[in-house]
This record gives sequence, structure tokens and C-alpha cells, in this order.
Amino acid sequence: MRFEPNLVVPDASLSLEKGAIYPWAKTGVTSPYYEQTLESLAKHYKVSMKTPWERLPKHVQLALLFGSGEEDVTFTYWDGSRNYSTEKPFEGVIGNIERRWKETDSDWVREELSRYQASYPCDTCNGYRLKQQALAVKIGGKHIGEVGDLSIKAANLWFADIPKTFTKQQTEIATRILKEIRDRLKFLNDVGLEYLTLSRASATLSGGESQRIRLASQIGSGLTGVLYVLDEPSIGLHQRDNDRLLETLKHLRNIGNTVIVVEHDEDAIMAADHVVDIGPGAGVHGGEIIAQGTPQDILDAPNSLTGDYLSGRRQVAVPRNRRPRDADKTLTVVGARSNNLQNVTASIPVGLVHLHHRRLGRRQILAADRHAVQSRRAQIEQRQGSPRRARQDHRHRALRQDHRHRPVTDRTHAALQPRDLHRAPSRRSASGSRACRNPKRAAMSRAAFLSTSRAGAARNARATAF
Repeated sequence: MRFEPNLVVPDASLSLEKGAIYPWAKTGVTSPYYEQTLESLAKHYKVSMKTPWERLPKHVQLALLFGSGEEDVTFTYWDGSRNYSTEKPFEGVIGNIERRWKETDSDWVREELSRYQASYPCDTCNGYRLKQQALAVKIGGKHIGEVGDLSIKAANLWFADIPKTFTKQQTEIATRILKEIRDRLKFLNDVGLEYLTLSRASATLSGGESQRIRLASQIGSGLTGVLYVLDEPSIGLHQRDNDRLLETLKHLRNIGNTVIVVEHDEDAIMAADHVVDIGPGAGVHGGEIIAQGTPQDILDAPNSLTGDYLSGRRQVAVPRNRRPRDADKTLTVVGARSNNLQNVTASIPVGLVHLHHRRLGRRQILAADRHAVQSRRAQIEQRQGSPRRARQDHRHRALRQDHRHRPVTDRTHAALQPRDLHRAPSRRSASGSRACRNPKRAAMSRAAFLSTSRAGAARNARATAF
């Protein structure tokens, strides 16, 4: 960790007088010491306190941040009753806050000053945090740090190819080790985490990613007779990766475990053995079991909003008139490089609702997703061999066409939380207007599905998925 000049001077358009040195500007009201220090420095370097930071000469900026070296500076202070002067080299603003950070016994001061720090790789080990002797050991031209920088997908391929470079003796030694490594990488890949690097810091992971990593570790343990409770594990997953996650949950069930998942996701609900629909609304508007049973039971339940929106009996109409965009009001992100972002620059209009399409988005709402859902339903029907379901789906599709643009104004729907309506439309009607897929789920109360262990083999034999 190092103190970062860009964090110490976050706004280069400000002058020293207006608080360009942010850590010192915050103390100006309670103590004039730092303000008087800057005035003495400005006088020494013959610059104005009113000059914006970005217009100060480069050597003055460096002296203010990192110190004057061996050059003495005369500092004049007023303590409220008298003036006094001292002559000494200036340690620099960064040197000052770094010394205070090291010497303080106050956790609050240390935490406050840590705001101006940023992470940098070590100059000796280049951030691998290993001795040079350990980094000198290489397999297939890579040391352990370089392998850790590979994504899970790339690492899986690398470990699959590396035995080709081994001798017979090396192969005998490495066979069991490589099997364990590849099994673990496969588990991570199966839960949709192939884009993460092995060296990724755990603090940078989202809640959904952390949950899926723990899920992958549980799969690798091979435990049976365990009750797993997961809270929205599909967060951040693309449709394709969501299907893989569902297969992973089925595997947990099939080896003799019970899985309870709290989800709003349509595919997860339709794949469950048993669904518990809790509602009718969210928060204080819910708390009751509205319906429970198989997914088909939920679709048939007359009082279930989840069933209404899953079956297409209800929809939230897409507004015909969109709010106009003001080209002069935008929020611009420049050169974002955190985590998986690769030097991204984007301008976002202010005052509008935005959908940012990305491969690892919460659920990319595209026509392809709708096609995937319909394909899944067709597979379920084929397994069930139920012409009743096929006829009902045909009736539901006709109903959706008829009600696509009709607004829903019932009181129960009005009680839903605004956050449930944040997703964007996904497919087009014949007229070219968009019909919203996710609002189908917008009124869904929190649904939990329970997949049983092998002890309920008779019911599992009739289950469509979980």
C-alpha cells in the first residue's frame, strides 16, 4: 500500500487556498497549522495560494507532495499570541501523512489516512508475494504466480495440456495432484466462475461469486445428507451460466443432499421439485404462503402473482413514450480498469433508466434468453409426456399476445417494491414495440424451492428437474 498523489489531490482545478491538498484541507477549520505551512511554501516557491493546482509548475507540485529534499524552507506560524519562524527541509504532504499513519496509536486516524492509499505490486516479487527462490521453479515455462494469474478457464486448459511435457516419472508423480486440481477447476467452471483469475482477491468478489465458490467447494467435498440454503445464487450470471448452475444444484441433490434456494429466477423456479410461493407482496405486504407444490401447481394457483406472471396471465406494459435524453447532461466514466474492466470509457445520460449489456450481467435480457426458456419448457414437457401442459402453454402464449400492452393496475401489484421493476425488456412484438420479459418476475413474491434428497425417491422420479 502506498499513498497515491491522485487521492491526495483529487481535484486539480482547486487552488491551495480552496483545499487542493485534501487531507490537509479537512483540518483547516480546527487548526491553522497546515494552512500556514502551505502559505510559507507558496511564498518560498513564489506561487500564489489562489493558483489552481493544475497550473502550478511541476517542480512545485513535486516539492509539495514529496518534500523539498535538502533544501531548507522558512516556515512562519501564528499561535494566537505571537509569530515565530523555523527553517528546515519540508517532508512533503505524502511524507507527512505517511509518518502520521505509521506513528499514530489511533485506529480512527489510521483508517482516515488509509483513504489516500492505493495498492501497488511489490518491486521485488512483482506482487506474487513469494521469494525469488520459489518463483524460480517453473513447470511448462510458468512459475506458480503466473499460473495464478490465469483465469479459471485458461488454467483448466493449461493443466490439461501440461502432462504432455512430462517424462514418465514426472507423470507418475503428478497424476493424482493434477486430478485434484482439475476437479476443483471444473467445479468452479460449472458454477459460472470461469472468468475469475485464481489470484483474484476475495475482497473484490461479489456476494453471488463468493456464494458460488463456497458451493463449488462443497461439491468437491462429496458430502451427503447435508441441507444447503442458498440466497439468489444466480446473481451476476448469464443465461448459459445459469443453466450450468442449475445442473450443479441438481448434482448436489442427486448425491443425497437437500437444497433450498431463495430465488426470483424463472428458470430456477421451473426446475424445482417443490416451490413455496411467499407473498402476496414484499416486506410488510407479504409473509404468507400463497401457494406451494410443483411448478405446475404454482402456475395453476389462482391467487399466486408468481403463477400469474410465469403463466402470462399478467404482464407489466412497456411505456409507449420514453423520456427524452438531454445530450448536455451525462456522467462519464473514463478508463475504468478495476477487476475485469479493461480500460472502459462510457458516457451515461443523467436522469434515465439504463440497461448496461454485458456478458456477465445479472441476467442478459435478450430474445435468446426467451428462446432458451421456451426450449427448457419443451424439454420438461417431453420428459413429463403431458399434452395438457403443451395445450396450456399454447393458451398462455395467446394470452400474452393479447395482454402485451395492457397496464397492470391492481392494488397488489402497486404494493410491490420499485427495485423489482428495474430490469429491461427483451423481445419484440409484431408491431416492433418491446414486450418486457422480466416484469413477469417483477411481481413475483420471494419464491423458495426445495429439492429433496434420495430419501424421497418416489417423488424425485416424478420431478422435472430438482
